Amino acid sequence: MNYNSDCQKAVAENLKAIYTAATLGQAEEALSHFSSKWDNKYPSISRSWNQNWHNLSTLFK
Repeated sequence: MNYNSDCQKAVAENLKAIYTAATLGQAEEALSHFSSKWDNKYPSISRSWNQNWHNLSTLFK
């Protein structure tokens, strides 16, 4: 078992839940979940998503 590989897969799955969400609300909820789960280890990921949310959220309009 490769911890880093497993961790990367889990991060990717949680990010996928954001950009494949059916609605803006679901995407925001998935981003919140991602932040609470991964910010201790990878704070720059959700920080980047949040800083660019005004552009990213147009995917759901």
